[in-house]
Formats: sequence, C-alpha cells, structure tokens
Amino acid sequence: NPIIIQKGKKHIDYGFTPLSQLDFLPKKAVKIYTDGGKRNKTKIGAYAYSIQIPDRPAINFNKAVQNTTNQRMELKAVLQALRDAHYLHDKPIIIVTDSQYVIKALTNDSWLYTWAKNDLKKPNGEKIKNADLWLSMLKHLKKFSNVFLYKVESHQDNKGNNFVDSLVNQAMDEYQEKKGIKSNN
Repeated sequence: NPIIIQKGKKHIDYGFTPLSQLDFLPKKAVKIYTDGGKRNKTKIGAYAYSIQIPDRPAINFNKAVQNTTNQRMELKAVLQALRDAHYLHDKPIIIVTDSQYVIKALTNDSWLYTWAKNDLKKPNGEKIKNADLWLSMLKHLKKFSNVFLYKVESHQDNKGNNFVDSLVNQAMDEYQEKKGIKSNN
C-alpha cells in the first residue's frame, strides 16, 4: 500500500490512493523515483533514480556495483538522489520508492530515528547494517525543508517506478557485459 510520510510527522497509510489524487501534496513538487536491486547469481547490484522537476527534463542516473545487497542498493538510490538534488532543498520533494526497507526506516515511529538515538545500534547493541549510508541519509534529509515518501508496489502500474527499475536492470546488464561475467544459467 502507498504510504505518505511527511517529515516531522507520523506516517499515514493512504491505501491505494494514486499519488495524483492526494490533494494535500504540493502540485509543483519535485518527484524522485528510486529503485535498487541485486542479482544473486552474478552478485551484481545496481541503483537508479529519476529526478522529475516540473517543466524541466528529468535527471536520470544509474550505477552498478558488485558484491552488494538489495537493501544497500535501495538505500543508495534514495541517498544518491538526495545528494544530487541538494540544490532543490527548499522545494517540496516526493520520493517514490518500492522499498519497504527504506520506508519503514524513515518513518518517525520506526527504525532510523531509534537507531540514531542509540548511536546507530539495535537494542541488543549490535551495529545496524548499512550504518554508513543511514548516517549519511540523516545528514542529507536535514537539508530539505519538505520531504514526502510514497510507497508503491514493485513491478506494478507506476510508470516512474517501472522506469527506474528498467534503469537498474540496464546498469546490471551493462556491468555484466563490460566485466565479462557469466550468469551461470
């Protein structure tokens, strides 16, 4: 289900309401679609984003790496998009993602804010996974005045999400070909 999370407020679940029908969202908001993925057989992962600024061409980016995790790639997509959109800090931003990991961690009543209070450690004292990226995420989110998160189902009828998913796969395909990595099918 899509979830909207407004910075500084608890998350609210809006069910299957399309983004375009959520009247409280700014009409001229910047939409940032993000995705990440990993192929287990080749151990290649990739992340991608598309920054869509009203009345301007989209800014698209993708990158593949080896020996990573799916969660790290999902997180890296959001983080890199925020880094590259730093000059839009005063604009309303809607991050559209299919990553439950990112959504749950960024809600104020969930993981990241608890981790930050505990020096990026779980209640059992264990360091959280991807602590380096989460620390950077906290730093970058503070720079933006109005951030919304919108959760979509992966591989469904969301053109922006499907587009960044295709960018992720394109990056992995190109990386695999460039490095001569066989998929061992």
